[in-house]
Amino acid sequence: MHIQLPHFIYKLGTPTHMVIDKESTAYDACDFNLKDKRIRFRRAKVTPVKAGAFVVVWKRSDAGEVIPYDSDGNLIT
Repeated sequence: MHIQLPHFIYKLGTPTHMVIDKESTAYDACDFNLKDKRIRFRRAKVTPVKAGAFVVVWKRSDAGEVIPYDSDGNLIT
């Protein structure tokens, strides 16, 4: 499986330790390190129903429910 990151990311540095989110491949969903930061990447999607593009970042709870990330900043769970 291959994720196509935007070219501007490579101008900032080389992404390392990439983990692809297999549940959200339609959004090129992945996490990676860039310099000293952990990045959670999603490609915005344009829909025929809503004006503009949008993106949502979420995770699954241990019970399998979709939940938002905690405010503690820990994106990798």
